[in-house]
Amino acid sequence: MLFLSLIFLLIFVLLSNKIFNIIGAEENVITRSALFCKIFFSFAPVMFFSFFLVSIFRGCGAYQNLAKITIFTNISQVLLSGILTLGWSVFPQLGLLGIAISTIICQGLSSIYMFTYIISNNLNVSFKMYSFEKNIIYDILRVGGVSAINSICITLTMIIITFFISKYGTAAIAGHGICLRLEQMLIPLAFGVGGVLTTIVGVNFGAKNYTRAKKFALTGAIIIGLIGTSIGVFVAIFPDLWINIFTEDKEAYAIAAVYLMIVGPVFGIFSGGKTLYFASMGTGKMIIPISAAFTRLFIVLCFGMIVSYFSLDIKFLFMGVALGLSVIGIILYINMFKKGWNPI
Repeated sequence: MLFLSLIFLLIFVLLSNKIFNIIGAEENVITRSALFCKIFFSFAPVMFFSFFLVSIFRGCGAYQNLAKITIFTNISQVLLSGILTLGWSVFPQLGLLGIAISTIICQGLSSIYMFTYIISNNLNVSFKMYSFEKNIIYDILRVGGVSAINSICITLTMIIITFFISKYGTAAIAGHGICLRLEQMLIPLAFGVGGVLTTIVGVNFGAKNYTRAKKFALTGAIIIGLIGTSIGVFVAIFPDLWINIFTEDKEAYAIAAVYLMIVGPVFGIFSGGKTLYFASMGTGKMIIPISAAFTRLFIVLCFGMIVSYFSLDIKFLFMGVALGLSVIGIILYINMFKKGWNPI
C-alpha cells in the first residue's frame, strides 16, 4: 500500500506537467491542473491509508459505522471545498487548489478517527506482524489484484476519452467534465448494493447455494439499473437541470447537452453491469468481468482514433463512449450464465 502510494506521489508530483501536455489543453489549464496534482498527490500516502482503513471496516461488516463516517466526511469536504475555493468569510480564495486541500484535510481527519476507532478494539481487530502465507496472498490477489487492473482500465479509459475530447477545445473538456461527474456517481451507487452483494454471493457460494446467489445478484442489478436509467433518461430530456449547476458557458453547455442526450440513456445498463461486477467478486471468478473493462477501453480507443483521423463531429466520439458503457452491462449479464456463476 505504502509502495503504491509513493509511486503515485513520484509520478504526479514530478511528471504532472508532462502528462497533461500529452493529453492536451490550453497552457493555463495545464498549469493549474499540474499544481493541483502536485498538492494532492504529495499526500497520496494519506489517501491510501484512508482506503486501507475503509477496507477494514468493510471486512468487519461495519457498514453502518462506515456509512456514517463517509457521509460526515463527504459533507465536510463539500463545505470546506466551498469555503476554500470561493473564499468565504475570512478564508482565502484558493480556486481549484481549495478542492485539493479540503480533500486532504477531510480524508486525513477521517483516517485519524477510523484508526483510533480500530485500535480502541471497537471492531475486534488488532494489528500484528504475520509471516507471509502464499495461500492467503493468492486469495487476495485472485480478486483484489485482478480488480486493481479493472480500476487501471477505468482510469486509462477516462484519460483516453479526455485526450480525444481535448482536440475540440477547452469548452469541450469542461462540458465533458460536467457529465463525467454524473457518470462517475453511478459507480458508488452500484457499489452501495454491489458491495453488500459481494458478501451475500460469497456466503452463498460457500454454502453451494448458487441459484440463490444469482437471484440476489440479478435483483440488485435490476434495482440499480432502473435507478440509473431513470437518472440518465431524465438528464437526457432535461440537461439544463444538471449542466446549469456547473456552468453558464454556452459552448460547454452545448457539448454537455449532446453528451447527456447520447450517453445518458445507457446509464442504467452501465450501473446494472457495475453492480454485477461487484457481485462477481463473491464468486472469486473475475476474468470475464475484467475483460469487460478491457473491451470498453478498446472500443473507446477505436472510436477516438476513427473520429480523430476523419475529423468527425464530437457526437460520434460520445457514441463510442455510450457503446463502451453498454458493453460493461452486456458482458456482465452474459457472464451470469457462464461457469463462474454456475460451477455445477
